[in-house]
Amino acid sequence: MKLRRRLAPQERAGQILEFAAKLILEEGFNEVSMERLGREAGVSKALVYNYFPNQNDLLKSLLEREIEVLNKRQLEQARQAKDVPDLLLRTTRTYVEHVKERGALLQRLLSESSVARSIAIQYLEDQEQAKSYLARRVAKEYGLSDDTALTAVDMQMVLTEATARHLSRTNHDIESAVEIYVTMMIGGLEALGKSKKNQR
Repeated sequence: MKLRRRLAPQERAGQILEFAAKLILEEGFNEVSMERLGREAGVSKALVYNYFPNQNDLLKSLLEREIEVLNKRQLEQARQAKDVPDLLLRTTRTYVEHVKERGALLQRLLSESSVARSIAIQYLEDQEQAKSYLARRVAKEYGLSDDTALTAVDMQMVLTEATARHLSRTNHDIESAVEIYVTMMIGGLEALGKSKKNQR
């Protein structure tokens, strides 16, 4: 008889969340019950409730985890970037790769208002911090005013989403799509920088 390995609480909670993610992606929200999760994870329903008092808490924890994983990946890439083009390349590639792997899950969780409402504020704050950081780098590297840099970065974030959507609808590979995106962005920033110099 094969003995089941005893997992640390954090590992067990992560395992339950992973089964929930799989169910949502394959079968939708309606199939995510505490009883089904317990069965899939090989634990009792009571143990699932021990980690997550109700389904809403479980889904919120799953959404928090998905956002945290994406934020960590992007932060790690941002720290390694040597300049703005490299920063855009690294963070955009990371984002579109994550969307390709887990985007459907993230979108489904964000579309559930009861789940997303409590996390939306933190999610928006994280986005604002990322935007401010990139805007400072852009302003310095291309000689732009803070306001112009922030506007450009705000628009850039919309184009990042568009790139991810484009990849979900086409056969383009990630590398070529990200290269096109970065070329467009850098060309625009360089043109803005030249325009500002000519106005002085």
